[in-house]
Amino acid sequence: PATIPVEVRLSGPDVATLRRLGEQVRGVLRKIPATADVTDDWGAEAPSLRVTVDDVRANRAGVTREDVASASALALSGQAVTQLRDGERLIDVHLRLRPGERTTASSLRELTVWSSRTNRPVPLEQVATVSLEHRAQKLVRYRQERTLTVGALPRPGELPSALFNDARREVSKLELPPGYHVTWGGEFEQQSRAFGHVRIALVVSVILIFLV
Repeated sequence: PATIPVEVRLSGPDVATLRRLGEQVRGVLRKIPATADVTDDWGAEAPSLRVTVDDVRANRAGVTREDVASASALALSGQAVTQLRDGERLIDVHLRLRPGERTTASSLRELTVWSSRTNRPVPLEQVATVSLEHRAQKLVRYRQERTLTVGALPRPGELPSALFNDARREVSKLELPPGYHVTWGGEFEQQSRAFGHVRIALVVSVILIFLV
C-alpha cells in the first residue's frame, strides 16, 4: 500500500518554478477539510556555499578550475593527511576548516589556493567569488523529468478516495506554465495499475474461452 494516499506529481525543467507550483498545490490541499497533513519529497532548502571562478582572473594568476576545486574540497569536506594507530586499527586524520568557518562565505573567501602552474599560493577571492545560496536538499526525477511530489494525508475517519476527488478537482484549476504537467500517484496510481492487470486478465480469459 502507498505510504501517502494522495500524491500530486509536478514535473518540469526549472527547480524554482517547481518549488513555486509546489507551494500552490500545498496551499490548495491544506484548504480541503479532509486533509490532515501535507508534505513533499524535496524537503526544506538548505544553505549552500557556491564558488564561481573568474576564468580571466584565474588564468592571469596561473590558477586552474581544478586548483580551486581541490582547495575548496579540502577546506569544506577535508582530506586524509595521515593516520593514527589505535591498537590494531588505523584511523584517518582529516584536515579541513573548523565547523564555524565552513558555513560562512567570508571565511571561504579568505581561503588560499595553491597554483599547480606557478607553485605559489593565491587568495581565493582574487580568482573567484563566493556566495551563500539556498538549494533543495534532494531533487527527484520521475520518468526522466525533475519532479516534486506533494502528498496529503486524510483526517481520521475521512476516506482517501474522498480526499483524492477533492484534490483532483481543486488542483485541476491551477494554471501551469508551458512545459509543466501534473500526474497522480498514491492510491490512485496503485488502483489504476490493479485495474489494468484485471482488464488484461479478462481479455486473456475471453480469448481462451473462444479457443477452447
